[in-house]
Amino acid sequence: MPRPRDRQSATGLLPRMEARTRKDGQITYRFHPLQPDGTRGKPINLGTDKALAIRQVLDMASRAPDQGTIGQLWRLYEQSPDFTRLADGTKRQYRECWKQLAKVFEHGIAAGIRPADVARYLRVERAAAPVVANREVAVLSNLMNLAVERGDIERNPCREVRRNRESPRTRLVEAAELDAFTAWALEQGPSAQVLVGMAQFAALTGNRRAEFLKLHWPAVDDHIIRLTRAKQHGGQVKRELVGISDALRAVLERQKAMAGDSYNPLGPVFKSPRGQDTQDKNAAFARALGVPEVLLLDTGHPGGLRMVERGGYGQAASPKRALLVECGQHWERSAADVALDTLVRFLGLAGVADAEWVGAHTRLEPPPRQRLVRVTQAVVARTPQFRFLVPTAGLSVVARAGTPIAVDGERTIVTPYDDTVLVMPGTNNLQPGGTAVRLGRFE
Repeated sequence: MPRPRDRQSATGLLPRMEARTRKDGQITYRFHPLQPDGTRGKPINLGTDKALAIRQVLDMASRAPDQGTIGQLWRLYEQSPDFTRLADGTKRQYRECWKQLAKVFEHGIAAGIRPADVARYLRVERAAAPVVANREVAVLSNLMNLAVERGDIERNPCREVRRNRESPRTRLVEAAELDAFTAWALEQGPSAQVLVGMAQFAALTGNRRAEFLKLHWPAVDDHIIRLTRAKQHGGQVKRELVGISDALRAVLERQKAMAGDSYNPLGPVFKSPRGQDTQDKNAAFARALGVPEVLLLDTGHPGGLRMVERGGYGQAASPKRALLVECGQHWERSAADVALDTLVRFLGLAGVADAEWVGAHTRLEPPPRQRLVRVTQAVVARTPQFRFLVPTAGLSVVARAGTPIAVDGERTIVTPYDDTVLVMPGTNNLQPGGTAVRLGRFE
């Protein structure tokens, strides 16, 4: 039976306020906020002081539309130092968690969220994904902590709710299982060979993916590997030396052998396989298109695969082809002309538009001839003191092999062959580990 509402004490209350009699005879006041659809939301307890309760309602009425909501807390949290210092991958995970949380909590008032609401989210709303729900409630708890710090609420309701039970990972992969997987993967082609190399490296060194994906050959010596450990307490950077066992050495040697002639002693250890056949099929596509003037076949991006290298676009046997066209500086009008002209020619080459339409909409004359630069290596800065010794105009050519072109601390970088082409040289915002220039030759 519901508790009786005290009609006499309700006299003089604001709209959507109510007074209720407790078992001890005291009167408690509540307020029902409006939801975006116009219906009444869950009541907010305002305490037993009538004057104070009315002031609280007046404060809420004078707020911005989302003032005090979970949605507002999320927007404030995204701008906070606690969020900005997170790794990019963690930020993406938190945003995915928020997409689910927002469906239930975005318009809710923080002061109205009870432990029972959090428990319902864990057990009912997200019953199909109990482990993921735990991660989502952890994000909600961060928002509630922010509400506590702002004075919106007194206690974090998420801390009063037991999380869904998770099954711990209690079994290690046995050596025989890993060996069988390795033998199978090595027969599946270059991409699978890189993936199995990553799996072996992780098993042999205890590395996380975020750690070994950033590993470059200069950190690998004959007997040790210098690793940087991720997720350290207090945001500290922890570096560790790992000895190279025979099994680990075999993994590293296989990575070098896979690179073949494109092996870069300064490049990433785990680099996506991209054969010359794949590059050449896309170069042929560019020649059929007639643009751009300079075709660049490079050694890949140190940060991983680009969109035009994924799936069939990066496989020599696939008929899929793709180009990445550098159109110019973003603020230049000519960049828009290059982009639109390339698109028009692409529609014609793909058979989507006829020749008459293409001719009427092209903006630029095609180059008289196309030149191809095949990049053989990337020069990665090791120190903040990296500087060039030669002019850094793009696609400039250094005539003689062995010519010093840059210094990096005590290291001098020289051209590897005659007529070396400097591709995209630059030191603006260059940090150790960043690519300073790519070296190639015209074909």
